[in-house]
Amino acid sequence: MTTLYKLISEKELLELGGTLFKKFVPGLPLTFHVNIQQDNHLKDPGMFLIQCEIEEHEISGFKTLNTGVLRVETDKVPLFNTLIVDKIKILDFFGNTEDLTEESLEVLEKEERFFKTRLDIFLETNNRTMIPYDYLDQSDCTDSTEKEIEQSIKEIAEEQKIFARIAKEKTSNINTVEEAAYFLIHEDLDEKQIRQIKNKSIVTQFKRGYDHFGLGMYLRNLFIYPNENKIFLDHLKNYDAHYVIDRGEHGEGIIADLVWRILNDRQTTAENQKEIIENQKAVAKLWEEFYNKKNTENLSPDAQYDLMDEFVALIKEGSLKKAPSRDSRLLSYNFEDKIMDQYLELDTKKQADKEHYMEYVYRQKVILAELSENELLIYDQLWKDYSTIENLVSKIEQKL
Repeated sequence: MTTLYKLISEKELLELGGTLFKKFVPGLPLTFHVNIQQDNHLKDPGMFLIQCEIEEHEISGFKTLNTGVLRVETDKVPLFNTLIVDKIKILDFFGNTEDLTEESLEVLEKEERFFKTRLDIFLETNNRTMIPYDYLDQSDCTDSTEKEIEQSIKEIAEEQKIFARIAKEKTSNINTVEEAAYFLIHEDLDEKQIRQIKNKSIVTQFKRGYDHFGLGMYLRNLFIYPNENKIFLDHLKNYDAHYVIDRGEHGEGIIADLVWRILNDRQTTAENQKEIIENQKAVAKLWEEFYNKKNTENLSPDAQYDLMDEFVALIKEGSLKKAPSRDSRLLSYNFEDKIMDQYLELDTKKQADKEHYMEYVYRQKVILAELSENELLIYDQLWKDYSTIENLVSKIEQKL
């Protein structure tokens, strides 16, 4: 693979944005540099530095002016565009950012969203999905008339009535979370839904609100809103058979978590579950002792949160005696001690080094995802793509 570098103006940036940074606009020849270290003039004020990659054996099809400089003639620009691997990437901006238009910043921010989304979805899927370059522009939305919108609302309302009746029939005899999970896996969810849940990596289980409007909404409508079965609702409310990071708005997260664990073979071992229960008792006792030592009269809600944050920080630092030595979240997914230690070490680094906070966050996600060597190489490139554009956007926003 050969990496090519080029300076472009703000006008050219906007043109590339119109192609989703997939191709250069035909009409003019292109000049690229192979090595930016040696080309100090590639720092012209008011210009953006971009890069693209093509296969090394394709270079011979274009004119080499001198060492390290490649020229693509106007008539060969369309051909060159077909050879670009992945997409054109923005590396830097030189000059006074105050001269940039709001439109340029919006283009850069959209690229930042794209590379963050690509990185997140890669880590959050077991098949390591790589989204296409036009992912953010794909939409099922179509322009509708006011009459069509009104009709659509009526149809949705009618569907909700039917769903509520069916849901009541389906769930009336389900009394436990385990029964709900079994029902979903073996009777309710279709093959596509099962595949989607199985493809969610463990990273998603550590994100709060990840499925609030997806599976979470479905489970709320199915098991909670229309459900008059007090036995089930009480079981859900008091459920503690396994550790749950995100219980959801009304407990639906508990059901979703168990379904994911069953389908992905990550149910907590009996030994780890016993330790988690002991941990929870120990933390509850430590919290009571910690709270009683503080002046907690007339504390505002914000002060209560601050107090809890202080307590959690002390737990993580190991400053409180008799605090659990192993993390319940990680224990619940049966991670080995070595992996848990690596993850918690990054927790400490996040608190000590705020400048690199997000890097540590993503390194924790890498640990959770258990990437192969080849997947780690892909991750490194995805992180580089995202962090480069994120740093550029931050630099420009600070000076605008």
